[in-house]
Amino acid sequence: MPISMILFLFALIILLALVIWYRWRMRISKAKFALTTVSAMVVCLLSFFAAVSTDFPVVMAQALLGASGIQVQFPGLDWFSQLVLALLTGFAIYFVYRFSSSAIQNWTAPPRVSESILAEDLQENDLLRLAKAQYLLFMRKQGDPLASEHAISWEQRFPVPPKAIEERTLLRDLFQTSVREAQLPEEGWRDAHKLWIGGIHVESNTTPEPLCLLIFDGPPTEGEVRQRLESAKTVFTTPTSVHFYGAFPATARPDAILSEVTWNGTSVRLASSRQLIFESLDLRYYARELLRKFQQTKAGGTEATLSSSYVELNASSQRWSDETRPLCDVLDEWETESSSRHLAITGEFGQGKSTAMLKYCADWAQDFLTNNDCNRRVPLLIELRGYSPSERA
Repeated sequence: MPISMILFLFALIILLALVIWYRWRMRISKAKFALTTVSAMVVCLLSFFAAVSTDFPVVMAQALLGASGIQVQFPGLDWFSQLVLALLTGFAIYFVYRFSSSAIQNWTAPPRVSESILAEDLQENDLLRLAKAQYLLFMRKQGDPLASEHAISWEQRFPVPPKAIEERTLLRDLFQTSVREAQLPEEGWRDAHKLWIGGIHVESNTTPEPLCLLIFDGPPTEGEVRQRLESAKTVFTTPTSVHFYGAFPATARPDAILSEVTWNGTSVRLASSRQLIFESLDLRYYARELLRKFQQTKAGGTEATLSSSYVELNASSQRWSDETRPLCDVLDEWETESSSRHLAITGEFGQGKSTAMLKYCADWAQDFLTNNDCNRRVPLLIELRGYSPSERA
């Protein structure tokens, strides 16, 4: 075996032993391990080129032996030896890369600052990026300390869910958003009576008048409202001048909800959280705009409007086999589902998908304005036509 091949194998064994020792000890940073690995692969490649392009390994071996008094003449590398050396070099580089990549993926040492920075782009396990980060630190003569608890990437932290808003606070905020004249400060909560105390501005008085918001755990009965009202009156010196309201979480039985209770000359206006949300959104304006658009938009450049020329569409689906059903029935059935299943409506250009969605929203708007019904889901019409990248410059 040529002396150059012996030297190459000796250098390779040393480098591999260093990489394995680093992996076993895990006393260094992941970035330093990556730089050592890349350096080992580069050394293997340079050793191969030096061996096949020059006689430097042979000359070095003869000089070392000659200094020891041993005169030996080594032959140069023939083509077969060069081929074997190339195969060994490729195998060595591949082995080092696979071993190092696996080690980095399963690294258990505490994270360093360089890893935390790369983790922001999900590159904390990239061999070349880690090696580059360590090289830059070496050139700048900077260290790579352990990352603090706040600098560790999101993958190494347990997610902390936000604290839930207390129901009494949520109902108060919804009430103030709906009744903008109301003011209920934080210090206005009375835990013993489960109510908020504040003020409300009325047109007949420049100063705010007393306000009391009763908080219920669910839809109250008339008896519960009377009992809470008598308890709340003890908080005020002149209860006859107080504006009483009641708020409670939304319920699945809207027909059983009381809207107002009067007891001993005092009225309590009640509202669920869902009602408060609808009143604060001003959905009547949105509903009127939907109706106006459906009733006034011209169809296909003619004088006919969408409302006077609309024809109900039929839809088919793999779930119904070859059966076709009116699209309005499909939408109504999907709206009443309790699941989170999405519904996608596809069709050729000009078949009326956008018009059908406008008609669906207009039907909701008509029902909402006629019956003042806020217990259905509110459709939000978002038109995407004109936003296609192919239609924009």
